[in-house]
Order: sequence, then C-alpha cells, then structure tokens
Amino acid sequence: MYLLYDQIYSQLTFGEHQHYNPVTLRPELKDYVVFIDGASKCFASTGVRVGWGFGPASIINNMKAIVGHMGAWSPKAEQVAMAKFLKEEDKVNDYLGWIKSNIQNSLNTLHEGFQQLKSEGFKVDSIEPMGAIYLTVKVDYAGKTTPDGDLIKNSADINFYLIKEAKVALVPFSAFGTDDDVCWFRASVGASTLQDIQNLIPRIKEALSKLK
Repeated sequence: MYLLYDQIYSQLTFGEHQHYNPVTLRPELKDYVVFIDGASKCFASTGVRVGWGFGPASIINNMKAIVGHMGAWSPKAEQVAMAKFLKEEDKVNDYLGWIKSNIQNSLNTLHEGFQQLKSEGFKVDSIEPMGAIYLTVKVDYAGKTTPDGDLIKNSADINFYLIKEAKVALVPFSAFGTDDDVCWFRASVGASTLQDIQNLIPRIKEALSKLK
C-alpha cells in the first residue's frame, strides 16, 4: 500500500503555522509515500500547468513510463523554465515572500471583515487563515426570507442569494461532501485584489440586513 500525497499548497502557510507531510511526521513512511506538487497554487500562477512528483524510485519510474505515453501535458518551454526557476532558491524565496504577503493581507482582511460583522450581531463566522488561498466562513441564514419573499432553505440558497444581492460567490461545503444544511463555505481570494475584498464586506452586510 502506498500513500499519494498532494502538497500543492505546502508553500503557502502564514505566521507560526507550518506545513507537515507524512514523512516529516513518520520517517519510516519514506519508501511508501508518493508526493505530488505543482506551480499553479503555491506560485499563484494558475496558467502555468506544470506539476511534478517524487517518491520511491520504483513507483516514479513507472509514472515516467505512463507519462511518456500521454497525449497532452504542459508545453515543454514551461517545463524547462519551471525546472530552471526551482533551482534558483533566492528567486523562489523572494517571489514566495512577496506573493504570500499579498495573499495573507487579503485573507486577513476578509477574516477581519467577517469578525466585524459577527461582532455586530450578524450570524456569520470565520476561521483564522493558516494557509492556502482560502478562508473558511460561516453564513448561517437558512430559514430566513429574502426581500422577494423566497425562503432560504440551505447553503445553496444562501450562496445564490449572495451572488444576486452582494455579487459574492462562495463554495458551499456541500461541494466537498457535507449535507446542504451545513452553512459553512470556502471563500477564495486567488482572483481578487485587496480593494475587491475591502469593497465586498459592505455588500455582504447590506445583503444580509435585508433578510427577515
């Protein structure tokens, strides 16, 4: 039995939070873990579809054989450029430091906005950002009625209401396997500027204020 470990967000941790992998926690697993990684998330470069894997030689050799018969992959120029970039440690660290600072500012701003709404009595919450490009938020308004008289029954209804009234789209946890009545969502800051995030909090507040 082997463990396939996706560490696509491993470089995006904030503050005192650290990324741990199976081999770090249990070195004896070294011969049984295959790591999968890539550029699109940790370098915030969604258009660069270059990924890589490493692990036990016997597994990696078979992976190479399969990939050699695949009909589509990222252009060779991108692969060569990414391989060269990864070897330039100072440039990698400089870039990661810059992009992580921007992402953390965006996540913190969104988190603080939700906490402010919570302190004002709105039925929302959020979890401190620890890594990646997402904030976990709660918008617990199932059972409320919209200004148009429609009953909000579940997380999908909450999401569609916010899209319509606040121009904000969230991903309900039901997309990851929970029931529709779980009112937790994932918010991505990956395609938003800090100004975008600052502007959306008042829109969310106004939209939620309309619910009865």
